[in-house]
Order: sequence, then C-alpha cells, then structure tokens
Amino acid sequence: MTMTPLQRAEALKKGRRVDRIPCAPMIAEYAACFAGVDLRDYLHSAELMADCHLKCYRHFSYDSIGISPMAGVAEAMGGTLAYAPDCPPSVLNPPLSGWDDLGTLKLPDPSRDGRFPLYLEAMERMRDAVGDEVKVGSGMGGPMSVASLVIGTENLLTGMIKKPDQVHQLLQFSADLIIAYMEACAERGFGCSMGDGLLSNSLISTRLFRQFVRPYLQQIADWYRARWGRDPSMHICGDTKGIWSDMVEIGFSRISIDDMMSLTEAKEVIGQVSSLKGNVSPTRVLLLGTPEDVREASFRCLDEAADNPKGFTLSTGCNIAWGTPPENVQAMLDAARIWYEKKGV
Repeated sequence: MTMTPLQRAEALKKGRRVDRIPCAPMIAEYAACFAGVDLRDYLHSAELMADCHLKCYRHFSYDSIGISPMAGVAEAMGGTLAYAPDCPPSVLNPPLSGWDDLGTLKLPDPSRDGRFPLYLEAMERMRDAVGDEVKVGSGMGGPMSVASLVIGTENLLTGMIKKPDQVHQLLQFSADLIIAYMEACAERGFGCSMGDGLLSNSLISTRLFRQFVRPYLQQIADWYRARWGRDPSMHICGDTKGIWSDMVEIGFSRISIDDMMSLTEAKEVIGQVSSLKGNVSPTRVLLLGTPEDVREASFRCLDEAADNPKGFTLSTGCNIAWGTPPENVQAMLDAARIWYEKKGV
C-alpha cells in the first residue's frame, strides 16, 4: 500500500512498517524545469510557483515540498538581480556597495517587500492543494549566505580579517532578517529550514566559523525552538566535518550534508543526536548519470545511514540541477522503496 508522506512520517514515529524510506530530493527551481516553465516567469508568479511544485510533487510523490526566496533577499533591499530562463538568478548589484554603507541597511518586511510575498502566497496555495498529505514549508539562507547577498561574497570574506566589527554587525542584521522571514512563515503555519553555502572549510576555517557565524546560528536556533517547540534543520554545503559537532551543540535536529561528505562519518559523529539527510550527487549522478547510477548511489546512501539512530531521509547533496532527466529523479524514489523491501526492515 502506498502511503502519503504524512502517513509515512507518522508510521515511522510509531515504529511501524512503511512502504519505503523517506525520500526528499532538494527540488528548488527544478520544479519549473520539470513543468516546462521559463524560470523568469516562475520567479514572478505565486500561481506558477505553486503549480510547478504541485505538478512535480504529484508526479514523484516525494516527502516534503519547500521553496526558498534566497537571491530575492538582495532584491527586497534594493539590490538588482540578473534573471535567466534556466538557472537561478544572480546578484548583479548587492544592496551595499561597501562597508561604509552599512548604516543605511533597513530590515525588509517579508509580508510586503520584494518577491517575499509571492513565496508566502505560493506556499499557501500548495498547502490548500496537498497540505493534508505532505509537509509544505520554506527554506532560507543562513547568516553567511544572507550576508553575502547583501555585500558580496568577496567583501564578506575579506571583511572577516579587515573589518571584523562590521562583519558582526552585518551578520546580526542577517540573523534578524532570517528570523523575520521565519516568523512570517510561522504566522502562516509553515516551518522554515536553513541552508548555507558558505560554511565549507574551504572558505572559512572552523575557528572563523566559531568566531563569526556560530553566535548568530545560535540566536536563530534558540528563536526557532521558542517559537515552534522543536529544533530546526540545516543544510550545509561543502566540507563541513569540522563543524558537525558545533551544529548539534547549537541544536539542529536534522542536518543535511553535501555529497562530498561521508554519511558513515556523519552518523558516527552526530548520529546519536541528529537526524541525517543526503546525499546523492545532484550533478555527477542525477544530472549526468543513468537511472542505474542513481539507484546505486541511493543504495549506497541507504546502506550507510538508513540505520542512523535519530533517523534518515534519502536526498540529494544540494539542489537538483536544471535539465536533470525526470527518470533519474524517479530512480531515487524507486531506490528508497526497493532498498526497504529488500532489507525487510
């Protein structure tokens, strides 16, 4: 018997048998690709966003639907974006041209400014359509990613050495913005996870992470627990083994890791306190591989982490790339079912 995602989650919570392991690939803007919609149109229409995600979900039946405003953060504060038909927008001109302008920053209103309201409306449309069978929510960049959208990645990274006080000021602003967006989601009944592409040790050391980023992640996690009565979840890109322990100490109850990292190691380090999610390669395997490649990579992830003490969700190591063959996405969902049936869990 095929279960809905909510039925599957409830059965797992009670220790009952399910139809397959939970599977939630990071769909993001791929929903527009799957639906054959120009990304520029998708990003400017709540109706199109919702329709694309509903079409994609109804075809694959994965275990959660989420959308994230990300680059739209810069736009909501006066920055300009470059749009393309088939890839996420990039920031042409960030809201701040330099550190001297830091005092001019004003916190945007998620219910009014930029394209934020479109995302909130899109989530409401999706919940109205399928909220009785699948969790609908949002995602937001972490403090470093948001700060980089405001002033540019190079300025942010060099500022850690040359302008530490200003970096802390900007990261506090970023934390306040993230909380404001999460609150707008919460008022409408939606949870909101975080993802940060700038926490890799190839960009900042563990020492710099603890000096600059950890205090603001702690603020956000504490706020989330107070608001929802549960711990938040986090996706972290790149080589982040050096901060896994920090993440669980901060209080993230689910950690999604990049495909370059080992689920086996993550399970050993943090599996007793955190659910894990990951980590099939979205490019090497899903975009460029065959369905058999996807199934093999998915089986590897399941063999490594399906027995994680705090739970496991099969997913991708990052967002699914535009142009990924639908049959490869389906192969991941199939793998979650086949593996579970073979193991007889």
